[in-house]
Amino acid sequence: MAGNKLVKIMQEAGKAPSGETTDLLFGVVTSVSPLKIKIDNRFEVDEKFLILSALVKETVIKIPTRDANNHRHEIPQSTTQSGGSPPHSHIILAYNTNNALPDILLWRGLRVGDKVRILRVNKGQQFFVLEREEGID
Repeated sequence: MAGNKLVKIMQEAGKAPSGETTDLLFGVVTSVSPLKIKIDNRFEVDEKFLILSALVKETVIKIPTRDANNHRHEIPQSTTQSGGSPPHSHIILAYNTNNALPDILLWRGLRVGDKVRILRVNKGQQFFVLEREEGID
């Protein structure tokens, strides 16, 4: 009897209070500016209730370019000798490493129609947008 009572007390202590659990929800972006997401085809939430993870914010990595006088590699245009079977040649075009690397788009921002995974947090007062369901594209 005492053991059952202790187990019951431990179970009650381990329960999260009603309304404080975190739920995984699914939504679709219906508007980008202002941001609105329709959640579970039931209700729409606007940006004042949304928290965005880095995976759904546009993130661009800027590649620094070097000053042309400071550091530069250039391969002049030339043609190789014919060779191989069948005989063929290769053309190497001029190439300047100052312009070689563009900025890299790591994550794109949300677009209308994107399907997203969302956590309901803060007693249902806010929604944390985790990621797009489709992944990287």
